[in-house]
Amino acid sequence: MDSFFGTCGAAPGGKLRLHFYELMLRIHGAVQAMKLEAKESGASVPERDCIAAAARQLAREARVVCVDEVMQVTDIADGYILRHFFDELFKSGVVLVATSNRPPSQLMTAGPHVQYSVGPLVEQLRHYLATVSVRSTTDYRSFLPPLDGAFLSPDTLDNRGLLR
Repeated sequence: MDSFFGTCGAAPGGKLRLHFYELMLRIHGAVQAMKLEAKESGASVPERDCIAAAARQLAREARVVCVDEVMQVTDIADGYILRHFFDELFKSGVVLVATSNRPPSQLMTAGPHVQYSVGPLVEQLRHYLATVSVRSTTDYRSFLPPLDGAFLSPDTLDNRGLLR
């Protein structure tokens, strides 16, 4: 992802890189803010409209969106939200590049109603995205920068040793 994001230059319309959890926080925050604003004005806004508006807001910010570590959807409501969010994002012409340790079919593997909540999301991702498996014998996460200025918790002798 670092290589792609760094080499795609100044994408027309801008580019944005987020961790999956940052994306989810943005979506939930935008939906909550829109619902609160509507409530304060005495109106009611369907959740789906708020989700679509959050996607359009992101599309205005960037035409290329990179999402790191789309690992697992653990909440069926998030599956619903992501399906509608990505639908609007793709309609807006946004290019989505994502990394994951799982193929789309394994975004949510257990729990009730998986086929209803995440199944349509998986089909949507298969339709709009190409899945590329990048296999390597090298774990590039082991090449992390030094931990200067970092702190680790809990305060153990092992963690203190990492900071030296």
